[in-house]
Amino acid sequence: MLACFSTNRPDKLKEALVAYSKQLEGRNLLVIDTDKTHSENASFLPEGAMHHSENEMLELLSDYAFAFQGKYGGNRNQGLAFAAALDEDLAFFDDDTTPVNDALDRHEACLEKGYSIICGKYVGHAGGAPNLVLQLISELSMKEPREERVREIFSGLPAPTATPVLGAGVNGGNMGVSLRAATTYAFYPTSYRVEDGAYAAFSPYYLGENAVYNPQTRVEADSYLPVVRHEMTPGKPNALRAKIEDEIRGTSLALCIDQLLKNKQEQTEENILAKWEAATQASFKEYVIPYLQKNAEQHKLAEKIEALGLSEEAREFKALLALSAEKLALPEGDYVQKVKLFFETQEAWQGAVRQAKTKLK
Repeated sequence: MLACFSTNRPDKLKEALVAYSKQLEGRNLLVIDTDKTHSENASFLPEGAMHHSENEMLELLSDYAFAFQGKYGGNRNQGLAFAAALDEDLAFFDDDTTPVNDALDRHEACLEKGYSIICGKYVGHAGGAPNLVLQLISELSMKEPREERVREIFSGLPAPTATPVLGAGVNGGNMGVSLRAATTYAFYPTSYRVEDGAYAAFSPYYLGENAVYNPQTRVEADSYLPVVRHEMTPGKPNALRAKIEDEIRGTSLALCIDQLLKNKQEQTEENILAKWEAATQASFKEYVIPYLQKNAEQHKLAEKIEALGLSEEAREFKALLALSAEKLALPEGDYVQKVKLFFETQEAWQGAVRQAKTKLK
């Protein structure tokens, strides 16, 4: 099995590799980083590790560069390409995780059962942007909201949990992918943080039904699923809003792609734009912004933030309340181009895999 870390923070990567070191023994390690951090990372990587910057890979697989750019999804496709070249299954981990159990063994065992995608779990900081919005409403609805907790939510930090959240979707920072999946189906090469969820959501169209292993009972999850601790670093006060805006736009694209796949429609500009507005509206509602806006008005939540003396967070809250689907909608031409990129990547993936097998071994 290949373990793939995508990173832009040498200090975090160093800590993670120490934590995973025992599990990495006898396995291949791939580190994909930025040009800026590449030299520093090279100074402490274990012997035999494969190490490439994200831009270097674009040159190595230049005929299919479009499939390997776009930050998150493109970097994950680089991991798939290496797995295909090595003829191995792989597991993705982020540099802000450390293993709680025998995560790599568990990914390997679950893939051996015939699944294509393993939905590993987080403890520590777990939960996406909609969960953060709900946590913010809950905190501000308290008789005495906690100033520090309000700051954390705006900085993008979910409340820590000691147990994995059952039913939560795929986490790109703890995700297993079979060799069969790696060689037949690519991630959406997008810079929006929806590449992991989209990969699982669209898998029935490319890998068949029941490709994702995500147990819904505590006993099965505890027995079989890989678990890692996710320790996020607080961002700026605008981190929550930036996350929401990013994911709403990305989810809107994903909803359009899903409709095209479900209805077996051609990816024409006409068919895409017919879904553009409805997909953006649906995505906006999915991120519970209308619910936040309604609660803020009914319970005077903005005044509560101001009473805490949190001036930056108060400005951010007003910005959240001003969001609308129309303001977040991507321009028509950009939207069409980004939707088509998903399908172009899938059509080109077999060729990309063949090139990877000749250039990455």
